[in-house]
Amino acid sequence: MKKIKYLSIMLLMVAFIDVKAIDNCTTVELNRLKELANNVVIEQEYNIIDEEAIQNEDEEVIEGKFAQFHLKVLNFNSDLRISYLNEEGEYEFISQSDLEAKVFFEGEKLTFKIYSYTNNLCTDRVLNTINIKLPYYNIFYSKNEEKCKKYSDYKYCKEFIDEDIEEDLDKIAKEFSNYIKNPNSESVTGSNSKFNIIYIIVIIAIIFIALILFGPKMRNKKKKRR
Repeated sequence: MKKIKYLSIMLLMVAFIDVKAIDNCTTVELNRLKELANNVVIEQEYNIIDEEAIQNEDEEVIEGKFAQFHLKVLNFNSDLRISYLNEEGEYEFISQSDLEAKVFFEGEKLTFKIYSYTNNLCTDRVLNTINIKLPYYNIFYSKNEEKCKKYSDYKYCKEFIDEDIEEDLDKIAKEFSNYIKNPNSESVTGSNSKFNIIYIIVIIAIIFIALILFGPKMRNKKKKRR
């Protein structure tokens, strides 16, 4: 009986040690979780909404096209979970399916934190932060799509851009008309001005170096002639 009793105690001690080892957050385990978090990718998917006239919450009339975005989370793992910075400025945990079901709008700045979510002491650690800036659907492009196909080099002839240009449409339209008349004017003027600045800097540098290298020699020659 004593042998069985001692054996039972030893088995319990071994089990306790094993559980303790599993619970510990080892460097190997933490590196594994970090690698999983770094592999997470959040892709953007969008729908273009084409409305003749809709009303928003402030009863303002909106016409034309705009973009709605959905996010797709790739390479996600059950040992991870995601939080995002909500409209109240607080981080809120959200499931992968709920995040992918959410609708986001153009121009939004989104921040996501990837946490560990395990049964050991490595859990609830921030492993990675992902920042996303959603682009704006280019209203100018949608109104000038046919012309933009022909003059695709023009800076506002892109379907998505990083700035809201709604208030500058008239100004951009005038610029575009001038660009159509002389498509190379914008790029040539810019490149020439850059070239001229570089050219002037090089000349000044050469003159400066020449004065340093040959200035003393010229002064010595003048002294010898005297």
